[in-house]
Amino acid sequence: MPIITVELVDDEEPSPALATELAAAIGPVLGAPDGETWVRLHLLPPARYGESGDADPTIRPAFVTIIAYRKPDDLATVAPALAGAVGAVLDRPPQSVHVIFEPDGAGRVAFGGRPVD
Repeated sequence: MPIITVELVDDEEPSPALATELAAAIGPVLGAPDGETWVRLHLLPPARYGESGDADPTIRPAFVTIIAYRKPDDLATVAPALAGAVGAVLDRPPQSVHVIFEPDGAGRVAFGGRPVD
């Protein structure tokens, strides 16, 4: 039951179906059954984003934050797979998709209003 927040650096309003498309791409990578991957989608205007150095202004990063019951054991495999899946949906290179795993949700998050231990 992962809860995903995707923050896009972009100034164009996304398609109304984009959050659902992201959920459909992310769920299988995390091994979540259908209907149990929840995506919140936020836009970050480019004027509110910065990088150090000489960043390519045409690359628009995406930040993917994941709260799961338990973090995957093999982040070295799961993180690149997530970056690839999200990048494919967003038509962005995986190198511009940054994946952040929050601490385990077990014991601190009530998924669907049900606390889990």
